[in-house]
Amino acid sequence: MTPAAVVFDVGNVLVEWNRDRLYVELIPDEQKRADFFNEVLTIHVNLALDAGVPFSALLGELADMHPTWRTEILAFNSRWGDTFGPEDDEMVELVADLQTADVPVYALTNFAAEKWPLALERHPWLEDLDGAVVSGQERVTKPNRKIYDVLIDRYELEPAATWFTDDAVTNVEGAHAAGWQAELFIDAATTRHSLETLGLL
Repeated sequence: MTPAAVVFDVGNVLVEWNRDRLYVELIPDEQKRADFFNEVLTIHVNLALDAGVPFSALLGELADMHPTWRTEILAFNSRWGDTFGPEDDEMVELVADLQTADVPVYALTNFAAEKWPLALERHPWLEDLDGAVVSGQERVTKPNRKIYDVLIDRYELEPAATWFTDDAVTNVEGAHAAGWQAELFIDAATTRHSLETLGLL
């Protein structure tokens, strides 16, 4: 089935996001930084923030648990913007080409509700998408089936006619489980080729 709508993840698909952009300065030692991410500011902490848990509450609790890392932990809130990198110019061009071709384009992203306004401020073209579902606002993260269904229901799409790409295998699998067409994001050129093959460009 030819897709009728295209959905993109945001972080590391449309825009770079990397904690090292901040923490290479705060924790220059590579091993100590790895230990910090593995034992303190873990992926589970980040997922909780993406699911809508307030930064001040969660990071404050974490800082109390790890007082020697208090400054570094709290910086994830006060300097979170430093983790947010540049947009992928080729992907931005691809979005524009899809819009020119009258293909609806949406975003489905694991993103903290508190930080989403900063994303829109830095990359205002995100507001020109046909819609966006942000995990922190919905209080559920990919790959939970619920968040895929939120996008489908909100924008009245057909799952089988919805095409999605994400840089995380689990999120692509979640889309497949929800009945979407989906593939792992590699780079802009690969994505463009896929969409051209599908007849969308």
